[in-house]
Amino acid sequence: PRFGFAYKLTDKTVFRGGYGIYYAGVAFGQGPAPIRGFDALPSAPNLTNGLYPAFNLDQGFPRDKIIFPPFVDPSFSNGTSPVGYARDGLTLPRYQNWSFTIQRQLGEATLLDLSYVGNRGTRLPHNGQFLGSLQNMNDPSVLALGAVVLQADINSPE
Repeated sequence: PRFGFAYKLTDKTVFRGGYGIYYAGVAFGQGPAPIRGFDALPSAPNLTNGLYPAFNLDQGFPRDKIIFPPFVDPSFSNGTSPVGYARDGLTLPRYQNWSFTIQRQLGEATLLDLSYVGNRGTRLPHNGQFLGSLQNMNDPSVLALGAVVLQADINSPE
């Protein structure tokens, strides 16, 4: 939404102003991906300098180029950072703009224009690095548990 106004103070002086709110889109690459090292970026390099194909499609993609998870082990992620999110991560960034202007005609071809222009951005996009120590924490109360919780035996009945 936007609005503006103009008010004629005298025959040679006009006061103008305006205000608007604008929303921007949200990019989905604003933080680390929760993949725990299992991302798939397979490539098959051609070591023959293009003399022969790297592989033939009728034989399928070479399985030795795909890195599979090493094992299914509950302690695999011990010592790593927990997956986190920003609580306002998917709200649209909002920009507010405003301006006030006084225009005064000083002569036939001379105009004095004094303006104040401002803007304010809230819920601005970030890449996760701005969260500091809370970047990887779902709930700040987890910080009180310390690093020992990452080495805890999850199979323990205690």
